[in-house]
Amino acid sequence: MADTTTTNLLLTKPEVGASTDTWGTKINTDLDSIDALFDAGPLLKVTKGGTGVGTSTGTGSNVLSASPTLTGTVAAAAATLSGNLTLSGGTANGVTYLNGSKVVTSGSALTFNGTNLGIGVTPQTWNSGYKVLQFSDSGTVFGATGDVYVGNNIYANAADSNTYITTNFASMYRQTAGKHIWYTAASGTAGNAISFTQVLNLNTNGALALQGGSTSATGVGITFPATQSASSDANTLDDYEEGTFTPTVFGASTAGTTSYTTQQGVYTKIGKQVTISVRLSWTAITGTGELTFGGFPFSSANDGMEYMGAVMTDGLNWGGGTFVQVYKGANTSTAVLFYIADDVAWGVQQCVNETASIRFTVTYFV
Repeated sequence: MADTTTTNLLLTKPEVGASTDTWGTKINTDLDSIDALFDAGPLLKVTKGGTGVGTSTGTGSNVLSASPTLTGTVAAAAATLSGNLTLSGGTANGVTYLNGSKVVTSGSALTFNGTNLGIGVTPQTWNSGYKVLQFSDSGTVFGATGDVYVGNNIYANAADSNTYITTNFASMYRQTAGKHIWYTAASGTAGNAISFTQVLNLNTNGALALQGGSTSATGVGITFPATQSASSDANTLDDYEEGTFTPTVFGASTAGTTSYTTQQGVYTKIGKQVTISVRLSWTAITGTGELTFGGFPFSSANDGMEYMGAVMTDGLNWGGGTFVQVYKGANTSTAVLFYIADDVAWGVQQCVNETASIRFTVTYFV
């Protein structure tokens, strides 16, 4: 029967009844192999297998079982712990981090509830669709699929309803699908639902929409609300609008009927100032009184001011004067045609049943 070896350390097991002159040498070699596992510390070098727990400065893999406890300092140049490791001893719901000395520490200012992280505050119970970083002053950074938000005094509760954190005002910035949107809300009560108002929207195409403006505007520019929100500040541009309208012509005393061949009108409104351009042609008109033009998009202001505009006519029998202008008075949505005869007398063109055309431009304030 020949010598055999042990399973793990491959120590020589002399054959029983044999090796009369060599067994001592074999045993001594085995003892030297076992002794080499220990340093002067003594530190056990586990180089293969084993289920024991110790401190190692050797190489290879240390296999720990039966829920061992690691103490001391891992001083190796490149030590790796793998598998499912549980670190205990920190504060409840605390966040573990490395301090300046690379020592694992639990941060009292950081609170992690398993989903969201609070800095100086325990995060609210947010809707499960969000991942949140919440600050002690009610500030939040949160996100959901395709959306990123920065909020003040807002959280989304379990029902995904925007809710006040404290009794104060609320605001929110949202980035979604390349758009940037800003919201504000009046002061509310902690725990109550928030009703946000969109105050600014920057579209992906570069269009900037103010509060109440279209959020789907095309092209690049600033979109004002459909209804002007007038400012008392003389240096604030609070409205811009451009478009078309359908001008009309009729008699001031009796409107009558008009047979049109052309009805065109365009306008531009910048703040309080409106400029309109009109092109009208007709073949018959049955009205009586002053020849009057209407259908303008805005009435003039009730400020006592009067406005004149350049005019060109064709076919109008306007009293034999030498000069003609369109006249728009205050607080009216119509204009009339003035003429001056012989540089002295002036009059208003009367309605005459005739074929005629007119083009004019006038600027006024509303």
